[in-house]
Amino acid sequence: MSWVLPLAAMSEPYRKVLLVLISAVPPPRVLDAACALCGRLGAGLEIVALGEGLAPARLAGLAERPGVHACVCRAEAKPDWGVADLVEWANARACVATVVLPEADGEAAESELWRHLACPLVVVGTDPV
Repeated sequence: MSWVLPLAAMSEPYRKVLLVLISAVPPPRVLDAACALCGRLGAGLEIVALGEGLAPARLAGLAERPGVHACVCRAEAKPDWGVADLVEWANARACVATVVLPEADGEAAESELWRHLACPLVVVGTDPV
């Protein structure tokens, strides 16, 4: 089962940056990095929550934050998906420019399944450099 929250009133950009959330709401730094990447690539942001770690209300609230809402095309919950399902789905979509993953989702970030991703994987740390 999945649900989709449409957020863009204007036409959707063809290229997408997927922000993958697995365990919790990411720190603002991760959202800022994903939106900045969208701006540089001329892409829209698609937030995908895997598993049951993020309640639908929290996902909707995350997508509507100031600054994030301007670059978000949609937010989608995939409670019955794992990393392998997401990699297969992303590889089947030509519009996916890159996948962004918060460092906080460490165990999932270290999965060997990400090596099968056809686009770049960006892991964003929570601490400033």
